[in-house]
Amino acid sequence: QSDRKTLHQTGPILGGPAILPHLLLGVALLFAICSTFNTVHAQADSAEIDNGFFYDRLSPHGDWVNTTEHGWTWQPSDADGEFRPYTQGSWAYTEDSGWYWQSTSEHGWATEHYGRWTKVDSKWNWVPGNEWSGGWVTWRNGGGHVGWAPLPPRAKWEAGSGIGTKDFNHDTDIAKDSWVFVKHSSFTSANVKDVMITDSEATVAMRQAPVAGSVTDSRGKIVNQAITRDAATKFTGQTIETRKLRNSDTLGGMSVKSEKGKNGESGDIRVFRPSVKKGDFTPPAKSDRQRISDASRKTMQERHDAEGKDLDERNKNSGRDDAQRTTDRDAMDKRHKQENDDFEKKNGKDSDTPRKDSDKDGEKPTRNPVKDSGK
Repeated sequence: QSDRKTLHQTGPILGGPAILPHLLLGVALLFAICSTFNTVHAQADSAEIDNGFFYDRLSPHGDWVNTTEHGWTWQPSDADGEFRPYTQGSWAYTEDSGWYWQSTSEHGWATEHYGRWTKVDSKWNWVPGNEWSGGWVTWRNGGGHVGWAPLPPRAKWEAGSGIGTKDFNHDTDIAKDSWVFVKHSSFTSANVKDVMITDSEATVAMRQAPVAGSVTDSRGKIVNQAITRDAATKFTGQTIETRKLRNSDTLGGMSVKSEKGKNGESGDIRVFRPSVKKGDFTPPAKSDRQRISDASRKTMQERHDAEGKDLDERNKNSGRDDAQRTTDRDAMDKRHKQENDDFEKKNGKDSDTPRKDSDKDGEKPTRNPVKDSGK
């Protein structure tokens, strides 16, 4: 946040009243510049990562695949099943980013807020990206249903305007089986996967629901509100709460839930949205269990640290006595120790076993390979 200083008049204004309009104009321009600066940078946490961070933290949950068209992509471990982007979670409306996808998957913090999705050999693959959004989707609305689909790689972000339409058409360039539809009344459900309509029903719904739009640029801020809050309030018949996004400086820290407000309203949503260094991505030549285990261990430790800080902060403002605070801390430490023990029991024993590299020997490892696809 930028520092704001108050202008104090210490004597007669030079030039008399004639200069006052110019002074006011200057202050207004300064305020506009500061506001724009804050808006642009509000979406990125102070942390900065590179694509190697994506590699490390996503490897425990899927495979990296080298493709001809898109280079290195990531394929979730459940891609062979019924996986579809933006179905494991729910939508929340936020004051600074519009609709924010609250993913319940281990990889959603990255794959549903950065980059694009495409299909390789009929399986969903994620293409890494540098820009953060509440959800890189395009929307349809009408006929009693609302739907969304992940944006493909050809949907390029253009600062100052939004998704470019020169080489991309929201209506025709998204495959039919990419769309997810729910009934209007189910839009705010806690888990979309439980309420999404069938593919055959979605085919009918798509004909009745025209494209509503996609993410846009609002004064330097990436906003996802092609479906307005007022429209959602009307077609769901429910009050749509406006939430605040609260930056987490670590990936593990974003899983700590904020307490509800004094009037019962939902707490802030913690997000990990660091800036991502631009550059070509090439994963390490050899993927090994030790590196994958270390990444999972790091995320768990970050969560434990964040939970400890959150507990200390809440206790500080609660007025609870020392005995109660000690009881809370002991219970948390005991739970963390159990989680650590369970993790090491599951991962520690075999973590140093080397894994084969499919790029070198042509074999397909049973889990988390670095693969090469001809597609």
